[in-house]
Amino acid sequence: MQIKDLTIDEFRQLIKTCIRETVEEIIDDRLDDDPDAILPQLRQSLLQQRERRQTGQTKTFSAAAALQALDLDDE
Repeated sequence: MQIKDLTIDEFRQLIKTCIRETVEEIIDDRLDDDPDAILPQLRQSLLQQRERRQTGQTKTFSAAAALQALDLDDE
């Protein structure tokens, strides 16, 4: 099967799965180094990112906006 054969919902699920697996791999790799040192750093990094997002310091967009920008929306 090729990407062009996927429905929009299947493509969305594929992207979500890819992102989830990538994040899990990065966390696993970091935990292998030194879990006691990495966990506080990871927690702090996530809290800082959340703060930047909540205060408008980072630009976020929805999955629908991303699909539209890629001309993959079903409208």
